[in-house]
Amino acid sequence: MLFLFSLPDPPSAPKNLKVKDHRHDKLRLSWAPPDSDGGAPIRRYIIEAQCDDDKDFRPIGKVDGKSWEWEAIGLQKGKNYLFRVRAENPVGCSEECAELDEPLYTGPVIGKNILSF
Repeated sequence: MLFLFSLPDPPSAPKNLKVKDHRHDKLRLSWAPPDSDGGAPIRRYIIEAQCDDDKDFRPIGKVDGKSWEWEAIGLQKGKNYLFRVRAENPVGCSEECAELDEPLYTGPVIGKNILSF
């Protein structure tokens, strides 16, 4: 008797990354879950950003696998930010990511910046 089974894979990328709310020093991102979870439940979504001064994207937040929104607060004034989101299951992270098409510009901010890049 021969048993065939397949091991899970990393998930595909989340879809439809959008900015739901954008005010000078904060924004809310939303997305849809990936088409494929790779055969294992999505554990979390990892939010990455790239600021004007950065060469690479850096992880700046995470939410559990049942959440499809994240809020960034304390953005640095006068900067452009690119955001992207990856899905993660027990096997690993999606190779591809949901990414905004254009950078977001942050205007003047009053108060402290809490995100560090």
